[in-house]
Amino acid sequence: MANINITESKGLFTITLDVFEWTSLTVNGTAILPSSGVPGVQYQYIQQTPGPVRFVATANQLVLLNGPNNLDMIGSQTNTTDTCMISYSESGGVITLNGLLVTMPYIKGSQPSPLLFSQGLMTGYFQTV
Repeated sequence: MANINITESKGLFTITLDVFEWTSLTVNGTAILPSSGVPGVQYQYIQQTPGPVRFVATANQLVLLNGPNNLDMIGSQTNTTDTCMISYSESGGVITLNGLLVTMPYIKGSQPSPLLFSQGLMTGYFQTV
């Protein structure tokens, strides 16, 4: 079962994809190389400077079951909301997950961390650390 873990700490995001089914990760237009030396991790992106993060992750052998997700989570910094917008598509047996991560001023109704999302045989976590 594929897993994606998106974390936020001090206004910076980390995206971690496990070793199951994931075939690529692109962040802000740059392909991320497979991770080496981290057990159970196929791809990992660690943001170095604050700002929006646009990412595309692809996987094999997943089935589309759910529509897009918009998750508003209470951020790690005072009076902020971390937003994760995800959509999914499928073509030729390849599932593409498109995402946007942003930190903004607090939005009423934001939920405490962690937030969970899923898509067929994929689970996802959006959380502060």
